[in-house]
Amino acid sequence: MNIFRNIILGFDNFFLYFMIIWGSILFIITIISHFLNWKNIRRKKFKNEIKKDFDMPVSVVLPVYNEEEKIIEVIDSILNLDYKLYEIIIVDDGSKDKTVEKIIKHYKLKKIEKVVRKKIATKTVNSYYEKNGDKKIVLVEKIHGGKSDTLNAGINTARFPYIFALNANVKMEQNSLNEMMRPIIENKNVSVVIGSIKKMGEFTKSYLHMKEEIQHNRFVSRRNVFDLYNGNIISEEGILLFKKDVVIEEGGYKRNVIAEDSHLLLSIHQNALSNKKSYKIKYIWTTIGYTKYANNAKELKRKEQKEIRGLLQSIMNHKNMFFRPKYKFVGTFSCLYYIVLTFIAPFLEMLMLISIILSCILNYISITTMIMYLLIYILFGTILNIMVMLSEESIKTMKKIDYSYMLLYSFVWNIGFRQISNLNNLISIIYLKDNKQKTNF
Repeated sequence: MNIFRNIILGFDNFFLYFMIIWGSILFIITIISHFLNWKNIRRKKFKNEIKKDFDMPVSVVLPVYNEEEKIIEVIDSILNLDYKLYEIIIVDDGSKDKTVEKIIKHYKLKKIEKVVRKKIATKTVNSYYEKNGDKKIVLVEKIHGGKSDTLNAGINTARFPYIFALNANVKMEQNSLNEMMRPIIENKNVSVVIGSIKKMGEFTKSYLHMKEEIQHNRFVSRRNVFDLYNGNIISEEGILLFKKDVVIEEGGYKRNVIAEDSHLLLSIHQNALSNKKSYKIKYIWTTIGYTKYANNAKELKRKEQKEIRGLLQSIMNHKNMFFRPKYKFVGTFSCLYYIVLTFIAPFLEMLMLISIILSCILNYISITTMIMYLLIYILFGTILNIMVMLSEESIKTMKKIDYSYMLLYSFVWNIGFRQISNLNNLISIIYLKDNKQKTNF
């Protein structure tokens, strides 16, 4: 019994130390992140930095599948971009609704004969439709092959050297393309630019919206720190701006993966670092678009599980980068950070709670000691949530009363809701090889 008691108490101490160390790491990264945001927000704005006469040509690629309800609104937001020289390439992945018909009718597109050189293998393209004007619109109608295949078809069709890959779930800010092109104009070594996406719609103070805000901010809020060391490996909603040649060299977006964007970013990192190329994957903190809140708990759960599965799958597909000096920050920190954040930390948290409660039941520790452990656990979680939510971007996009509810929920979230979220993380990992989500948009 003494051996069992010592093992349980040893676990208790280990979990406590892990929680304090991991929490401290997150706290420090978050502080640095806020400092960088503060610097960015107060940095002098250069007016007319991107001259209209010198706009670099960009191909905006929009993959769509069964989007008839919102497709016109999304395309209109792209047409309203404050940028002079770009084309819009809409790639339909064999929609079963009236997406194609609506696009053709609304924008008066004409069917054309078009010869496209396939630099990336894709499913068969059935037809092309086009409308010339100030903003050229091209519609590509192809056999269903999944999101990666659809994006690759758009890259093949693109005329211009830069690709702005979008998502039909995101409504773009008018200045988004200017903001995304800015790092490329400032630094010729920038190969990819990652933007920041916020939630839109009425914030209802519901558990669902609060959970989504906290989860979203905890997952992506520290990326400007990673940007210092060229270590970003995730995007939001798959929205990226990149040099076309760089992605073609990688063979395009990889098919049959859950998170094609993370997989592409890791592949670019690996290729460039292996071959000692000068490159930069740049994150910009400026909001470039908005996506809606989940409609219900089931939709949010499915979305969160897909994000975690996709990220971990992409990381494990590049596991040969781990701990190898030539892969620098990506191999020694970025990949491991997200493995701990999405899997190891939730798993150890669950074990910690079980171990502490079991210790109290078996009278190995007193109720007072158990409460102390739990209070430390809740305190760390609350502080981190509040730190994440105190970004100026978050404050600007929410009302003061909404923010008060969010701060209160930052505390309440650690009592039951956080544990459910951790369990959801672990379940999503168990079903990592589930093929049903691989081609979903």
